[in-house]
Amino acid sequence: MATDDYIHTMQPTQFVNPARFARPSLNCASLRSAQVTHLSLVKMDRISSVGYATILCSLFGNVTNLKPLVKIDFGSNKFSHGDVTTFASQIENSSMFPISQLVLDDCNLGIEGVSLIVQSLVERKPGTLKKLSLARNTHIGFFTSATSIHGFQTALSRLIKGSEPIMELNLSGDVGHKLGEGVVSIVEALKSNKTIIKLDVCGHKTGDKLAVCIGEVLKVNKTLAYIQFDKNSTSIEGFKSLLENMKGNKRVINIGPPVRDFTKTARLNKEENQPVLDAIEEVVARNAKETGRRGSLMSGINLEQIEAQRAQKKKEEGRGEEEEEETDEKEMENAVTQANMARQHRYSEAVKKSSVVDDDEDEDEDEEEEEDEDEDEDGGELASEP
Repeated sequence: MATDDYIHTMQPTQFVNPARFARPSLNCASLRSAQVTHLSLVKMDRISSVGYATILCSLFGNVTNLKPLVKIDFGSNKFSHGDVTTFASQIENSSMFPISQLVLDDCNLGIEGVSLIVQSLVERKPGTLKKLSLARNTHIGFFTSATSIHGFQTALSRLIKGSEPIMELNLSGDVGHKLGEGVVSIVEALKSNKTIIKLDVCGHKTGDKLAVCIGEVLKVNKTLAYIQFDKNSTSIEGFKSLLENMKGNKRVINIGPPVRDFTKTARLNKEENQPVLDAIEEVVARNAKETGRRGSLMSGINLEQIEAQRAQKKKEEGRGEEEEEETDEKEMENAVTQANMARQHRYSEAVKKSSVVDDDEDEDEDEEEEEDEDEDEDGGELASEP
């Protein structure tokens, strides 16, 4: 168990050892009475189903002190079917729901588990949940039934289309937890959503259908501002479709650089494909400027720079073709880091050359940037803007 796993109360110096909750017979008096704001129980493999019930029952029973601002992180706990059932039951049947952020990343929930918990939120309609993170919990295998997949898609679509004020939704996957095209219908539900600002659907190997769907969403959605969708095997045609559909969007100010997808495609024809990425960046930059927010521009990524880095590393390390893919991830991250530094430099130079920005505006911009960072950390207040 990590040393920084703790229950954080209103008093920054007061901590409660989370190991206490491994014993379900323990009276969780601290949760029933304390003004808890952050409950972090990451990587605790000793919590039983009864233990989860005790924790949630105590938390939900704190009628006196709790406001709907509690952030709960159960990340990296391997839930059994009984744990999932208990969790969902507590959510659906509780008299109050003080949770604003619920993180269940890497919890081994599976398709059915995610469906059950999301369905409990749909039925409960707590009206307080602003962030829901379910990263790397799903895998469609040989024995996964079509009924289970449909139930999963239906539950999440209902949540997105419902009245819950969710501002941040993380459904990212990885090699072992990819949904394929199954995630597309979920993203499509965002066409009628008016609250979600941040979306992460990386790592599902959907092909071009996801990029096309995101573009269609951006035609009508006026809220979504931050999007991550890398590692979906998007080809240049998918990026072109995204560009064409998002040209009329005035809201999105941050598209996480899809460098792994784009560079693999762009190697075929750098001269033709680099302008597509540049054009997407121009749309994002335009929106950031028009909304008065700094945002993070999509790229600044130069394909020649990435390829040069790859060639140099390959030469230095004497790697063969079969070893190239193993280090691809780290190389892409290094390329993104350098590209972001180049982007920041270009932005600074543009500010210096601007005849509009004076010293007072620079001070206001710095204050706004600090506010933006705080908003990004807590889900943001972007939805409240006109």
